Amino acid sequence: MPGGETALEQEIRTRLGAELGALDVPDAAERRRVLLDLLRSWLDGEGGEELAALTARAGSAGDSVRAVYQLRLSRVVAMVMPAMPGEQEERARRAWAVVATVVGAVSVSRALADSVHRGAVREAALRSVEALVAGE
Repeated sequence: MPGGETALEQEIRTRLGAELGALDVPDAAERRRVLLDLLRSWLDGEGGEELAALTARAGSAGDSVRAVYQLRLSRVVAMVMPAMPGEQEERARRAWAVVATVVGAVSVSRALADSVHRGAVREAALRSVEALVAGE
């Protein structure tokens, strides 16, 4: 399915993390506020659904798609890192944890039948990423 994989690669390039340009603000506190707003929207809305869906599709695709996904997700993490507290290595660890937590929470909640449980998963993830961003 080379044509389908090429289309998926393009979709990943153009859509994965496109909204992260909003993080390009000089003030660290404002950057964290903008990031938390973005993470809330990912956990509550379509942005997170799209991220989880692209992740699932990339995970079952060939190596070329997964390489594009890895590159794009690494760029997402690089854009999140400046909003994290700590030194470079700690910021990278926290940024990966934030992105993985959001993707995981949205993926799990999508598979649950009960809206109460879906909400609980997303709320728990939000509290976890808030703590990571706050340096806790």
